Amino acid sequence: QLADGMGTIVGALFGGTFPTTVYMSSVSAKHQNARRGYSVLNGIVFLLASTFGIVAVLSQIIPLSVIAPILVFVGMSMIVQTFSSVDKKHFPAVIVAMFPYLANYLQSKFANAAPDALEAVSEAVVPLGQGAMFTGLLWGAIVVFIIDDKFDRASVIALFGAVLSAIGLIHAPSLSILHNPEFAIGYLAIALVFLLFHQSYRNSEIGLVRKTDHETMPID
Repeated sequence: QLADGMGTIVGALFGGTFPTTVYMSSVSAKHQNARRGYSVLNGIVFLLASTFGIVAVLSQIIPLSVIAPILVFVGMSMIVQTFSSVDKKHFPAVIVAMFPYLANYLQSKFANAAPDALEAVSEAVVPLGQGAMFTGLLWGAIVVFIIDDKFDRASVIALFGAVLSAIGLIHAPSLSILHNPEFAIGYLAIALVFLLFHQSYRNSEIGLVRKTDHETMPID
């Protein structure tokens, strides 16, 4: 992940607007025990293909109807890998984390073509899809901490959500201060609720410990 992040930063410095180190065949490559040589070979192939215009030629030769099923397979493989790499109790977190991406998909397909139909579904679809990557991480982490009864950590994540929504990194079309203030207020509200749950859960644990100690005390 560190190497991917550094590669993306370097690409951005040269004008690249997309991640440059994400390989769609990484799932199958892992099953074939691919290591550093696979990444080096990918870099060489893409360097030659982009330098000599091979990518443009292939895009003209290979029709979109051939590429689309491959992308569907890649998406299915990523989802399967996600569920197989987490505990079963955290499956709800994976599903919840997908909702912002679903909203982003609906926004990209219907926001311009049929905005009235999209608003008829829900007025929250468009802002939910804005900054879906961050929102998905936040929501997934919150659900994980709820499942694990770590309400204090869920509260911290909710506070991060309030900050990100307040500055427009999520639930806003661009960086701005309180573009949709209701989202920031909502994150602050659930952060407070999680703190109350944490305190209640902590008090119940302390009471249980004291009761257990009292019951086990020797009687003179």
